[in-house]
Amino acid sequence: GITTTEIELTYEQINLAAIDGLALPIEVAAATQIRIGATVGNSYQTFYSEAKALTVTPSSMEKTYNMIYMPGSYQGWKPEDAATKFQVLYEFAGNGVFEGIADLGEPDEARQWKFTRDANWDFDWGIAKGETPEAEAKEVTLINNDGGDRDNINIYTAKRFYHFTMDTNTGLLKHNYSFNQVGVVGELNGWGGDEVMAFNAAKRRFYVDIENFSGEFKFRADAAWDMNWGGAAFGIEGDNLKVAEAGNYRVYLYL
Repeated sequence: GITTTEIELTYEQINLAAIDGLALPIEVAAATQIRIGATVGNSYQTFYSEAKALTVTPSSMEKTYNMIYMPGSYQGWKPEDAATKFQVLYEFAGNGVFEGIADLGEPDEARQWKFTRDANWDFDWGIAKGETPEAEAKEVTLINNDGGDRDNINIYTAKRFYHFTMDTNTGLLKHNYSFNQVGVVGELNGWGGDEVMAFNAAKRRFYVDIENFSGEFKFRADAAWDMNWGGAAFGIEGDNLKVAEAGNYRVYLYL
């Protein structure tokens, strides 16, 4: 099924390979080599071409990831709209599995949406027509253009923020957790009256400015302890965090 003999790489792809794959220093010219490997399936020996010399000077840059988009009723059904395109999931491992936080706006029983492969309607994922998964289901299998008729995803309506994992290989969508707000709580506010964080959709992070910040603290969802984040391995139900030096801070939280 292979019909082409060429592939075009972007400067970004080469740059990230040099930094992440080879751990080459930033802004330093480095002699390296490139070659092509070929095999059939996963059971046969790989054959390599001769190596070609290449000098690369890696540049400092923010890594970018493949995305799938989430257009829906909450943003006018416009996957091409630059103002709302950042409701997306990211492919961090390059394996067809996408994940991340989405801000779907205020809870709305009429909320509906789909996943699209690009910022258009050429290819999308939805609920198989005729199926009725339970509301807020932890898992649901979606189908795409190749799977048949599909309806909008209409079962996640109770919260504003959702953390999803979407396996585009199998269509399995996982609802990991959801909440309406996340805040900072600790000695600064008597472990109550959370400092509610805003969400920057373009940067995919929560943030809040806190004056005279000191002592121990944690992050928690919906001003309750059912779901909270702390130290140690920095996961749900972790230990308290602590401000090393009292002062005025902008605090960021990446989920």
